[in-house]
Amino acid sequence: MREYLIMTDGAADIPAEKMDDKGLIVIPMIFNIKDIAYEHFQDFRDMGSDEFYSGMKRGGLPTTEPLTKSKYVEEFEKVVKGGKDIIYICVSGGLSESFKAAEEAAEELKKKYPEASISAIDSKNISVGEGLLVLEALRIKYAGIVHEGAVKHLEIVKEKIKTLFFVDDIMHLKRRALIPKNEPSPVAALKVRTVYSLDEGGKISLRTKVRGNQNAIDYVSNVIKKEHEDKRLISISHAAAPDRGFKLQDVLNEKCPDSEVLVTMLGLITGTFTGPATVVAAYHSK
Repeated sequence: MREYLIMTDGAADIPAEKMDDKGLIVIPMIFNIKDIAYEHFQDFRDMGSDEFYSGMKRGGLPTTEPLTKSKYVEEFEKVVKGGKDIIYICVSGGLSESFKAAEEAAEELKKKYPEASISAIDSKNISVGEGLLVLEALRIKYAGIVHEGAVKHLEIVKEKIKTLFFVDDIMHLKRRALIPKNEPSPVAALKVRTVYSLDEGGKISLRTKVRGNQNAIDYVSNVIKKEHEDKRLISISHAAAPDRGFKLQDVLNEKCPDSEVLVTMLGLITGTFTGPATVVAAYHSK
């Protein structure tokens, strides 16, 4: 039986402690600043987090490009030519056109390489939520679960991975048409934090609005305490806001003492949509 590799894209945020894995291939994604294209890798080799988010605070408006069918064909073919199969975990199809392109590329290559198994999975998630599904894929791969069984398992688990995030300024979500343009923007002076989740279709859904970072942290941590599955990883990412990210980690360590809680930087792909100082938390629900 052929070995399979786990593949994902640059929108998945995976804690550095979990990234050293030869069974994982990450396809970088493109973001543009002032007509200059950069590739985003999980190690931020093209541009650092602080530089990126500082530019956004000064009024820079980066954009992203979905991965194309031709890019997927190129990356997938490298693997199947080497005699290995693929499970590809994609950023939410409700937010990006990448998943559709991945499916089309997989179908094209299966005609050219009929012996190959190439499965594209819509994570219905972003950032550390997508990252948790990638880590689950790696876990079951090394547990000896075969390709077909792994795909079935991941399709079930992805529905249980929940993500919450709060932002300082909803303008970035509005300009990318990820939330309604008529959604009222909080008054900046009031320091209102808008908390969102992802719905069953992988689209962004408003949860609540609270005053200040501490109330946002309390809201997110209380939801996770109530819903999360004990002893499963809780993953946090932050957009150049370590004070918020590590504060949430401290609170979750107290409220969920049986679960590992890790913090990483929010990738520049998701950050393009959510803006500076965003905090994201993902967990396995019961």
